[in-house]
Amino acid sequence: MTTLFLIFIVIVIVTCIWLNDISSRIGVPTLLAFIVLGIVFGNTGSNPMHLDDHAFAKDVCTIALIFIMFYGGFGTRWDAVKPGGKNSGRSIREYSGDGLILLVKRGDEEFIPSGDTVLEGGDVLVILCIQKNEEAIA
Repeated sequence: MTTLFLIFIVIVIVTCIWLNDISSRIGVPTLLAFIVLGIVFGNTGSNPMHLDDHAFAKDVCTIALIFIMFYGGFGTRWDAVKPGGKNSGRSIREYSGDGLILLVKRGDEEFIPSGDTVLEGGDVLVILCIQKNEEAIA
């Protein structure tokens, strides 16, 4: 049983690597590909898995979330980040980028912005966007 479980994990990891490559070539967000993968291998897919151990399912989801967050952080091209960009002095409502501003770090303070938050030079923004719009945001 353990061998079968390990083979299943290897298949999922190889599929993730393959989907990452395919999604970057066609411009589809990798997260969308992973959602489809979760549906296929999850409890509604071709071979439904029923997880009765909720603590184990929570641990698996937590580890998966850690991988997703690290992937996003390490995939960021910091050389494309420019201080005091074209949106400095504008409110979030006036933001002209192709993304969703999730977090603003201003000095030592981090906060979730509202529509009235005015962006300042030196602000560090966490922005959710699709990969092909990365250049337009920087």
